[in-house]
Amino acid sequence: MRNWFFANFPGFTHAQELCLPSVLKRESILLTSPTGSGKTLAGFLGVFDALVRELEAGALKPAVRCVYVSPLRALAYDIEKNLKAPIAGMGLEEELRIHLRTGDTTVSERTKFRNKPSHFLVTTPESLAILLAQQNYVQHLAHTEFVIVDELHSFAGNKRGADLSISLERLQMLRGKNNLCRIGLSATAAPLDLLAQFLVGKNRPCRTAEARIEKEQIVDVFSPIRRDPYPPSGYTGARLYAELSQLIRSRQSVIVFTNVRSAAEQIGLRLREQMPELVDAIEIHHASLDRSVRLDVEDRLKNGELRAVVCSTSLELGIDVGAVDLVVMVATPKGVSRAIQRI
Repeated sequence: MRNWFFANFPGFTHAQELCLPSVLKRESILLTSPTGSGKTLAGFLGVFDALVRELEAGALKPAVRCVYVSPLRALAYDIEKNLKAPIAGMGLEEELRIHLRTGDTTVSERTKFRNKPSHFLVTTPESLAILLAQQNYVQHLAHTEFVIVDELHSFAGNKRGADLSISLERLQMLRGKNNLCRIGLSATAAPLDLLAQFLVGKNRPCRTAEARIEKEQIVDVFSPIRRDPYPPSGYTGARLYAELSQLIRSRQSVIVFTNVRSAAEQIGLRLREQMPELVDAIEIHHASLDRSVRLDVEDRLKNGELRAVVCSTSLELGIDVGAVDLVVMVATPKGVSRAIQRI
């Protein structure tokens, strides 16, 4: 594992230096760190260490040892791909298995997991609750030692968060007296103490850590209305599409965020009309699209094959978007944390 890490990275990021010691000690931690700072790998490094040590000692059994909870199916899919890289780099593809469980998971994959559990379960709160309600899966989850909750702030104060809290307590009951190591990750977590309590429950210890920002970010506020506050009908939209097209032409890879799916469809269509030479390099992404379409867009974006992707909120939470060099938000995001997350 050491050889793989230093062959791919120059060293530990600040986020990893803060998180790794706690995970190695099986202590719960809430880490807040900007997107792109290596916080997801920070949570998994300690898990890899534990499983590799068990494997070397001949004590690793076929059971779920780590549950990763994602707020989005796109993020879950992205994490599954990112997990395969270190496992392949260590030459442990046969020994360490990953199961992606969302509403998109095929029946054959579900049957395979039920018959032979994987060590990593990548899922969403809803799918985790369903698994915990079925005895065939409960026996696989009884050996879970680590739970990683990504983008923890997105679950706080809503029904999905309540559902997740119940599932985490059910996992703790399966552990008995052995504590469940809970790792919360977020780019915009605040207040930390309250979110830490949400992660682990009352009267349980949880360390909080805040990593420093290691990348410079430039934020500009743009308005298509320049001089005349009451322009002719349609002027604002026409100018918006024209100048957005100029931004896309001047960059290698752009993500355009909208607040609703219909806006993503409309803007994507208009951009293709504005730039016919880039029609094959401009795509649309939102949760209503077919799974195969969404995955294809995510892969092409990550591989640098697209000049622009117009999306709703489906790509805003921690997804590895590759070499994107410009983020555009059309209309005001529904909250400061969402704006920070997108940037």
